[in-house]
Amino acid sequence: MRNPFVHIKDKSSGKSMVVVGVHVSGCGSQYPKSGLKTLMEIIEQIYELNLGKSDVIAAGDFNTPPMNARESIIETMKHQAILLNAPYPTHANPKSQAANYDQVVIVQADTTIKYEMLQAPEVSVASQNLIKSIEQSREKYLRDTIC
Repeated sequence: MRNPFVHIKDKSSGKSMVVVGVHVSGCGSQYPKSGLKTLMEIIEQIYELNLGKSDVIAAGDFNTPPMNARESIIETMKHQAILLNAPYPTHANPKSQAANYDQVVIVQADTTIKYEMLQAPEVSVASQNLIKSIEQSREKYLRDTIC
């Protein structure tokens, strides 16, 4: 069985983190409660297996807006965690409705490290073009639907 995570350790400082790749299957009108619950349990298990000595960073496609991830993961975890989400759309569904589904959950062992999401101007040109495309698709969908 392959595990979608890697344990990274800085040789000079001895600090470590576990990075988890996430893809929660979308369902239930894009509020996949069971998938989010499973993700929360996996994050908790990884943190506990590392005895709370490594930050756990779970990043990827949660297939739900930040408010649902906060409710299903952050507010139900035993350990304190933070949720980061992109300040731009990261997903367009078949009806071209733009949404922010790519997120990061972090359980910190080392609270001296500050994590933050890149802002739109800081991401690659390809990502900036994707953001523009999603926004344009959404605008077109809204124009065509409302008119």
